Amino acid sequence: MDKFVFFLPNTDYYRIPYNDLNKEQNAEIVDALLDSSSMVIRMLYLFHMSDRINSIIRLPLKKIWFNLYYKKKYDGNNFFFVFFDAQLRKCTIEYREYLKKHYPGCHIILFLTDIVASFKSFDLEKIEQFSDLVLTYEAKDAATYGFKYYPDVYSKLASETLDSEYEECDLLFAGYKKNRMDLILDIYSEAKKNNVKCKFVVPDYQGDESIIKQRIQYIEYLKQLQKAKCILEIEQEGATGYTLRTLEALAYNKKLLTTNTNIVNASFYDEDFIQIIKNVSDIDFSWINMDKMKKTDISSYEPCKLVEFLKNEFNE
Repeated sequence: MDKFVFFLPNTDYYRIPYNDLNKEQNAEIVDALLDSSSMVIRMLYLFHMSDRINSIIRLPLKKIWFNLYYKKKYDGNNFFFVFFDAQLRKCTIEYREYLKKHYPGCHIILFLTDIVASFKSFDLEKIEQFSDLVLTYEAKDAATYGFKYYPDVYSKLASETLDSEYEECDLLFAGYKKNRMDLILDIYSEAKKNNVKCKFVVPDYQGDESIIKQRIQYIEYLKQLQKAKCILEIEQEGATGYTLRTLEALAYNKKLLTTNTNIVNASFYDEDFIQIIKNVSDIDFSWINMDKMKKTDISSYEPCKLVEFLKNEFNE
């Protein structure tokens, strides 16, 4: 039997989209940090692996942590280890050798869920030496670096899980300002002028008091999303992949206002429910409040499809 091990950061932004893996008997979600509940051990690990400290003095003996990354054994299983860009510190040649020794015949996959240009450091040679397969949600990065394109995944939560007393709104945005704050503010200002009820969450912004500054848990964001008519998606410069915002709109039947011009090529694209913009002057604010409903099948984006894809890639 095949065994799929997903090293996922212990945050809702990863755990909820991959939630359906819990229904798969041959898939296991493990902590991306360490297989240890000891806070002392976890703090020592973070100190030992700190990028800042290691940029000053390269600390030795990183191998001592390998057994705490993942230590279960299942006789007769063909292992698939799936890593993400949130834990690139684990993706070393030494750890690859460890996995190949302790899990003979295993397959090592790295899934990049952000654009390469966003990484502070990017060692292509190291990544290729570590991985048997590199996936990316960004088609342009796949073409540039020779990776394999695969869209991000998403698991829809049951409606009863998302019941809340949040107020209804017309347009919802949540995200860090990155290189897009001017456009965020322009849209926010024009939306209010057009009597569109907005809820904008930008944790690292210090200006307009009506914009929410507190970082919210993803589960709380999803509860607020149920009360919204439309999601605003402003992609990073150079990105064309389908982000969480796109998949949320599909999963929860919301309209999508997006800067992703590439979305017009998507099989799910429908101009009645997706409006593409380059700047604020492109927005038809009356469209946001038009009563339209559509249910979209998102089964092709479920994490079980990723499991099937990996099996096929390695001809298992």
